[in-house]
This record gives sequence, C-alpha cells and structure tokens, in this order.
Amino acid sequence: MNTRRKVTIVVISILALFLLGFGLMSMTSGFSPQTMWWNRSTGYRTGMMGTYRNTGIFGMMGGYSYNQSNLETKTDTEMQADIAAAQANAQVDKQANTITYTGDEVKLVIVGGPEEADEKFVLNGLVNPTVYIPKGATVTLEFINADEEMPHAFEITTAEPPYYYMAMMGGGVYPGSFISTLPEAENDAYPSVEITFEANTAGTFYYICQYPGHAQEGMYGKMIIE
Repeated sequence: MNTRRKVTIVVISILALFLLGFGLMSMTSGFSPQTMWWNRSTGYRTGMMGTYRNTGIFGMMGGYSYNQSNLETKTDTEMQADIAAAQANAQVDKQANTITYTGDEVKLVIVGGPEEADEKFVLNGLVNPTVYIPKGATVTLEFINADEEMPHAFEITTAEPPYYYMAMMGGGVYPGSFISTLPEAENDAYPSVEITFEANTAGTFYYICQYPGHAQEGMYGKMIIE
C-alpha cells in the first residue's frame, strides 16, 4: 500500500470517528446545529447552546439545572405598585444615572426588557443605573421580565465588562443573588421572582442578564456596596 493511500485511509477514519462522536453528543446532550427555537407546548428551547427549560438552564454540557420554584406572575398594575413602593428609601439622580439606597433593609424592583428599554434593565425609571447599597443591609430584590419577545435573567457578578456571549461563565456570583432565566411576558402577565440576600461583602459588582448574548449587547449595570 503506497503512502498516499495510507494517508487517505487515516483521514477518512478520523472523519468517521468525529461524525460518530458528534452524533452521540447530539443524542446525549441535546446539542443540535440549528437555529434556536422554542416549543411552547413543552417550554423547552433547543439550539446551538443545548436545551434548557424556561425555568432553568441545562447548558452546553447537559445535566445542569436551576429551577425557579418561587416564580410568580404580576399584572402591569401590580408591577407599577411594587416599583412605587421600592422608591421609598431610594435617592434617584437622573442626571448621574445613579440610585442610592439607605437603611438596613433595601427593596429593589428591577424590570428586564420593558418596551421603552429593549434588552436593558430599568430601576426606578433609570436604564442600567449605577446602584449604591449600604454594606450590611438586607436586600430584597424583585426581578420582573416585562419583555414579550425575550427571556431574561439576573445575576450579580464580579466580572467586569465587556462581556462574552456566555457571560455567566465570566466571574463569581454575589452569594444569593442569582435568578435563572424567566420566560417572556405575555398578555399582561409578567414573570417575577423575589430573592433576599445580605449585602455583607463590600466592593464594586455588576448586575447582568446572563441569558446568552444579552450582557454582551449591553444588558448590565454597576452595583456598589459600601
């Protein structure tokens, strides 16, 4: 057998093994080289990043899950009432685009992707503001997805911008401040989750939407705990 024929056989064998492995990965991890789609009857999305449910991410590697057990829905009236109530201990500076909270107990209502700020966060009428929180405060954070076209999520991280497509892999999470992907709003029903954490660690952090591509496109803001 001549050298050229040997090389050809080796190349074909390698390609065959690659295709076999790719097929096995597709069956076991949900990976599929296709445009992302959502089956509304099952609540699952499938695409280049794998398969995940709207209440959690199964991720590229498969197996990982995060279920949001305290998911609720709010009407527009309820959402506006929560936003108004959360302004009680907030000093809003529109010119500087900052919000300074005071007191031992802090309530934040963060709206994701409303019509007036597509794929951005809105707090107390400001888009992606810098948020100041006193160290040691108990923080109650309500995250509401007002976007009727896209899911959104929330995370406080140590990773600084600019962000990559998979921003959730870019840095540590502030303890207790992670909210997994919420489904789209629909028919005056806004998915909402409330969490509570202690602002015991001082420093400069960033709140981001860790849904693939969103932080990369500008859905993030700065949070300073001091």
